[in-house]
Amino acid sequence: MNVIIILGIIIAIIVGIIIRVAPRVVLHADKLFACSNCGHRFRSKWYDFGIITATTIDQVSKSLSLKCPQCKTRSMCGPPSL
Repeated sequence: MNVIIILGIIIAIIVGIIIRVAPRVVLHADKLFACSNCGHRFRSKWYDFGIITATTIDQVSKSLSLKCPQCKTRSMCGPPSL
C-alpha cells in the first residue's frame, strides 16, 4: 500500500515538472536570439529551457536569460534588432 502512495507522489511530481517546462519549450524553442554581450545571433534549443538552467523570462522585452554559444556568458538575450 505504501508503495502505491509513493509511486503516486513520484508520478505527480513528474507531471508537475512537465507542465512547468512545456510552455517554455513551445513558446521559445528554435527562435532567433541575439546575445546582449557580443551580439552573436543564435537559435535556442528545446533543452535550453529545462529546469536545470532555470531560465529567466522578461515579459516586457521578450528577453531570456540564455548562455551564448560563442562567448559562453549567460545574459539576457532578446530578439535581434533589424
